[in-house]
Amino acid sequence: MSLEPKVHSRTQRIKSIYHALPVNLPLDSTRRMHIRKNPILDSSTNTPRDNFKKEPNSKQKIPSLQLNSINTPRSQRFMKSIVSTRRHKNSNASFAFDSSKESLRSVKASPRRLENSYSNANFISYPMSPSVAFIKLGDQLSEFEKTEIYDYQKIFFVSPKQKKIHGTHFQKNWGYDDERGDYNVVYGDHVMFRYEVISMLGRGAFGQVLKCLDHKTKQLMAVKIIRNKKRFHKQGAVEVKILNHLKNHDLKDTQNVVRMQSYFIFRKHVCIAFEMLSINLFELIKMNNYTGLPEALVRRFSRQILVSLKYTKNHGIIHCDLKPENILLTASNKSTIKTIDFGSSCFENERIYTYIQSRFYRAPEIMLGIPYTTAIDMWSFGCIVTELLTGFPLFPGESEQDQMLRIIEVLGPPPRKILEQSSRKQVFFDENKPRIVPNTKGKLRFPSTKPLQAFVGNEPILLDLLVKILDWDPEVRLLPEEALQHPWVTGQITQTSRSPRRTQVSARSRSFVRESLQM
Repeated sequence: MSLEPKVHSRTQRIKSIYHALPVNLPLDSTRRMHIRKNPILDSSTNTPRDNFKKEPNSKQKIPSLQLNSINTPRSQRFMKSIVSTRRHKNSNASFAFDSSKESLRSVKASPRRLENSYSNANFISYPMSPSVAFIKLGDQLSEFEKTEIYDYQKIFFVSPKQKKIHGTHFQKNWGYDDERGDYNVVYGDHVMFRYEVISMLGRGAFGQVLKCLDHKTKQLMAVKIIRNKKRFHKQGAVEVKILNHLKNHDLKDTQNVVRMQSYFIFRKHVCIAFEMLSINLFELIKMNNYTGLPEALVRRFSRQILVSLKYTKNHGIIHCDLKPENILLTASNKSTIKTIDFGSSCFENERIYTYIQSRFYRAPEIMLGIPYTTAIDMWSFGCIVTELLTGFPLFPGESEQDQMLRIIEVLGPPPRKILEQSSRKQVFFDENKPRIVPNTKGKLRFPSTKPLQAFVGNEPILLDLLVKILDWDPEVRLLPEEALQHPWVTGQITQTSRSPRRTQVSARSRSFVRESLQM
């Protein structure tokens, strides 16, 4: 069996993804891609050679693509083109990362992992070169991996043969993709011959997040694998651009934003490696049986969210999908949090899509077709604070029409100024009057019939904060830096009456709340 057709096919596959991508994403900082023949197998017999030295006249040139070095023309074009990338798309994806404090010892101590992980064999010593890995572990590689392995300078992990997909070039992306373009995940397999897949953390509209063990750093990581579709490649490029910007301007990691560790392309998928975090705030509410969290803990969370919103606002970045699922605890025994999932984010001067945000936390200007700013994230913040206090969403609309009526039911109809700016008012209003339609259960909602007090109680300072944040007019809406100075956020208030719904704490989460408040 000749190896030459495989080399040609591999070359074409690698070239095709970079021609298809709108930007040329660089590979991981340790990687340099080479398109070359397999030096261990003879091209005519496909058997190990007795003598690896070639005859002088048979020496062939080996084409190579230098895709890693930042000084290469391709990488320079990437850095320039990614700045001009403007497209992004909303996604309701939310990923709950596991605890960053999980002990590596506990991961390795599992008998099943000790039995199944090929890297624990006594005669294997990582890292190693691709050639050495092929000699020692060639029988564990699939046909695709036998050429893919030479794309990497160092090999940190090779999964056993039974822990991988053995596809053919007749299948979609050699069998690594499903019909949606999602990567077919196999637990125990590798990503980039470095990350070992442990479990699935979550999946969404444009990707999956995997819990992985980084065999180079010996740390647990969250690796996001974006769908292998052209439009998602563009979204991935925008997300990388924003995460890189946020990371480079927060060197001390004090702005409560998730940190990107690296990004790379693996089997035509744009991948982003993140630090490992813990559960999200929705799961915390669920742990508390949807009865809401103590006000002191919600206030601590609110301050940290506002710090991240102030940071993104100062850099002209709109998150576009802020919700409890996208706010994660840094560890299961701490009350520090970070904002994640910038897959729908954009710069204020690079807005393309007009319809974004998850429905429960969607600002009214998005539904009304009014140009949006970072103020939409503050609207989402107001909805999140209320949900943390009560245990239930403030505006849980079952449709776009029901969502608007729920807002009108609490805040009253929008001012004429807002309606004049709207390009979609005919969807919700008849001659500037709300169009009252029943929901699927037949319930009708009327303007100003359910005040905020019905949700959060009669605490004046808290109500003052929420009213200023949940304002119809985005230009009047409270800014993050202003909210950080509000008496309720700073804690400079006296204790008043509270809604019974917000004071109940389940036994399951009582210990966590007690420990968090002591930190």
